[in-house]
Amino acid sequence: MILTPEQFRPLTGSDFAFEVAEGAPVALRLDSVNEARSDQGFRQFSLYFSGPLDAPLMQGTYLIRHPVLGEGPLFLVPTGRDAEQMSYEAACSCQD
Repeated sequence: MILTPEQFRPLTGSDFAFEVAEGAPVALRLDSVNEARSDQGFRQFSLYFSGPLDAPLMQGTYLIRHPVLGEGPLFLVPTGRDAEQMSYEAACSCQD
């Protein structure tokens, strides 16, 4: 799956299913899509997700599923937590 920020922007606010080794998939909400400066023919962008405190995900590659995008791998990094949720970032790049 080739990912672009344009594919994700309309999906802001929707849930993505992240497959885990044991148990049911963990639903994370896509909170925002931020695009960085293009450089040498590549575009960098970050996807920011939030999810439940009771099912935190570790840094790693997950198979994600979404009814619009289908499924594919995504490398996820936990970035923090507050009293209500965990926060995550997935840094991505695509060709310009």
